[in-house]
Amino acid sequence: MKTKILSALSILIIFLLSLTNVASFEKTNVLVNAGFEDGESNWYNWNSIEGLGSGQITSDYSYNGNNSACREICGEVTACFGQIIPVNPGNAVEASVWIMNPASEGLSGGAEAFLRIEFWEVQGEVKVPLVHGHLESTHLNKPTKWTKIEASGIVPEGVEEVRILGFVKGFNNSSKGKVYFDDFEVTLNN
Repeated sequence: MKTKILSALSILIIFLLSLTNVASFEKTNVLVNAGFEDGESNWYNWNSIEGLGSGQITSDYSYNGNNSACREICGEVTACFGQIIPVNPGNAVEASVWIMNPASEGLSGGAEAFLRIEFWEVQGEVKVPLVHGHLESTHLNKPTKWTKIEASGIVPEGVEEVRILGFVKGFNNSSKGKVYFDDFEVTLNN
């Protein structure tokens, strides 16, 4: 009888240890405020030309929760919502975001939206983006319901940070539309 009880306890302990090992391999999102529920907290809102597009946190549309980040494209402009993440060379970066462009505010005139991973290195005392090697998801250029887009890659030598960007681009004066980003997720693996 004691042997059966000890055997059952051993099986239970092995089972519980295996659950602990599985849990340790779960991926953790390294972004803060990934769904914009705390407004722009931890995000930067960048626009290449003031007045040719805007970015705001809105509750008009959301994939999950109450808020999303909206970028409006109006003319020849590049803009993004971004977050900076410290990394080490050799890290595997996996990024995703849910993105939507309603038909009522559809992308047109060459406007597009995508997810971008930028690699930044230190040159002297200044951080600068690598000239080549940024990673991008599929580019969306027409109305779409909520769609998950992804980009991933390995951090090159000399890089100390990545910037995860919900990026929009207008290629000419007739480029226009609104894009909504929600629930970014970024994981790092050695």
